[in-house]
Amino acid sequence: MITVIRNAAWIAAWDEARAGHVYLRDCDLAFEGNTIIQVGGRFEGAAAEEIDGSGLFVMPGLIDLHCHSSSQPLYKGLCEEVGNRELWWSGLYDNKLVFDTDDEAIPASTEVALAEVLQSGVTTLVDLCSPFDGWIDRLSRSGLRAYAAPMFGSGAWHTDDGRNVIYDWFDDDGRAATQEAVAVIEAAQNDPSGRLAGMPAPSTTDLCSERLLGDVMGLCQREGWRFHIHASESVHEVQEMRRRHGVTPIRFLADRGLLTPRTIVAHAIYADTHSWITWSTRDDIALLAEARVSVAHCPTPFARYGAILESFGGYRDAGINLGIGTDTTPHNVSSVTQVKTIGRYLTAAADRLIGSPPFSR
Repeated sequence: MITVIRNAAWIAAWDEARAGHVYLRDCDLAFEGNTIIQVGGRFEGAAAEEIDGSGLFVMPGLIDLHCHSSSQPLYKGLCEEVGNRELWWSGLYDNKLVFDTDDEAIPASTEVALAEVLQSGVTTLVDLCSPFDGWIDRLSRSGLRAYAAPMFGSGAWHTDDGRNVIYDWFDDDGRAATQEAVAVIEAAQNDPSGRLAGMPAPSTTDLCSERLLGDVMGLCQREGWRFHIHASESVHEVQEMRRRHGVTPIRFLADRGLLTPRTIVAHAIYADTHSWITWSTRDDIALLAEARVSVAHCPTPFARYGAILESFGGYRDAGINLGIGTDTTPHNVSSVTQVKTIGRYLTAAADRLIGSPPFSR
């Protein structure tokens, strides 16, 4: 059954000769099932369905590499633009812990977030949540290709005074939560839609024991799963890992074999080259590139806090595979790319004024 989008106003098409995307105007796109059979020109064959494309921009589906559907919509108006200056403007340790959510709020939050990513052109999603009843069912019904990435760790954090972070370690080192995560991943893989998969997501480098991380990576290698972790997300995290181990979070992961081509590192903003990090090495970006990891870059929440990935172009030039994530509300990839572009211009302007490193070459 062939479907034709007729006279599309714009089509983002792949040009083999240029090895890049090009934009086509006022032409057709035809597909049969899940196979595209013609892009551009006028499709002359028989079609079972024709769609008027005169007001459409036809493009490949986007990938949101980092979404927290069960929580981010609930933070709207509360902590999205409120950083803590005593903790290097991060809002991780206090603002997001000031209220609890109930069993009705979490599924509703997820449905809002999934609708937002779909509206912004996303067709593939990495969704990081603490497991809850109905999560896999909602991902399945959404129509998205989705990776359920259940989050867990060896402990939790809090701050009593807004200046010092206290770690509360679990008696079982996160073992029960790990088993729950495995069950969620298996449920995603067995979903009848055929569009779901999963990956374990131990939370952050400073909230997971070495033993837990090693065991999870071993599980990923046996099962062929991807591995996801937040790392170098805050200045406090970098300082805490240096205090414990004498190395940056990125070096910590590299030394333990946790950086692989199937690893996704969320954020990696505060590498040892960042101007907010004073450290003796300049190795982190090279370590990420050599391991061929993917970095989930989420500019919007950090821009709201007043932080920035100082050299997007530097990461790209080093050979790091950078993907875009939302990690905030609304889950709109278009707004995320706008923030990245604005940040590039603002930092370039700062470079002209004060001679700081440019955001992108």
